[in-house]
Amino acid sequence: MHIVADQNIPLVKQAFAQFGEVTVVGGRQLNETHLKGADVLLVRSVTRVDAALLRNSPVKFVGSATTGIDHVDTAYLGANRIGFAHAPGSNAGSVAEYVLSAMLVLSQRQGFNLENKKVGIIGYGHIGSRLADILEKLGIECLVNDPLLSGGRQGRDFVSLDDILQADIITLHVPLTKDCRHSTYHMVNRDFLQALKPGAILINTARGAVIDNAALLEVLQQGRLTAVLDVWEHEPAITQQLVDKVELATPHIAGYGVESKLNATQQIYTAMCEYFGEPAVWRYHLGPPDHPEINVMPQLAGWDVLLAVVKHAYDISHDDQYFRKLLAENPGRVAEYFDFMRGNYYARRAFSAYRCQHNVERKRIESLGFNVDSI
Repeated sequence: MHIVADQNIPLVKQAFAQFGEVTVVGGRQLNETHLKGADVLLVRSVTRVDAALLRNSPVKFVGSATTGIDHVDTAYLGANRIGFAHAPGSNAGSVAEYVLSAMLVLSQRQGFNLENKKVGIIGYGHIGSRLADILEKLGIECLVNDPLLSGGRQGRDFVSLDDILQADIITLHVPLTKDCRHSTYHMVNRDFLQALKPGAILINTARGAVIDNAALLEVLQQGRLTAVLDVWEHEPAITQQLVDKVELATPHIAGYGVESKLNATQQIYTAMCEYFGEPAVWRYHLGPPDHPEINVMPQLAGWDVLLAVVKHAYDISHDDQYFRKLLAENPGRVAEYFDFMRGNYYARRAFSAYRCQHNVERKRIESLGFNVDSI
């Protein structure tokens, strides 16, 4: 069996070696020529999987190591009896940690207490529900909108998009959909943006086109809100003007935690084993991070403790600064260095890989996912 895979799927050769030859290719460069003798195609979100790519290939199974599937023509796969699997929920922890880091860093920069802010979460799937659970354990009020779940889920009360506009911080966790009842394409449009509270914070880790980026740039130029963008329209050829105007900018890496990426590899591997009737024998194993112990300075208290612990594990401002540095040093090459940072991203570990000691804030630190010992 011959497998063609995106080179940025971690441990893909080790995981799928039991099936035969694994050839890795850059995801944006992958084309029908690579698939002439391929039985299996494994991709990430940068590869469009449709008739144009597959019609002259012998591919029998497609796996996407992603949560979203807007890059895959699933109707075509079904009509041509091509098996398909993706990795829903695999990056939920990593994205939630990205959003938490963004909120805490902004609270420090702008001098506010998160407990005094109301957070609006649009989309209550794997990521949105995990984030809401963490925030509410921290004592933060959450408003949740998800029209697909408006009938109620596990006692959750859902609100309308109009109600979400009353939030101080709005974070997006929806798939990108078009031409359907609950289309999310440009869901956050000019009217939505103009209706936000002055000084509101908007965070997008979903898909770039969920926000009308041209309208967002106009509103940011007016100085009415703060934006944190990990996803952008027209990736990787994003707008430098928009990068300059957002408070925190990263190149689609919110879900790039090591555990999350390996979870995705594991999920599509297991699904492929089931599809072909093979035993699933591969499991990934991770050792501890380089500095697993977090030492909290004794004079810190309250939210300062949470900020210190989170920044030890993942400080989003470092990604923002490095991304801006790359773009500043290489003007006119935004698309190239957008992909460069994604393809060479460092080994960011999950909060659960770290351990600290604290008594007073033990419960809240644990709610973030860290391991905590009493002093």
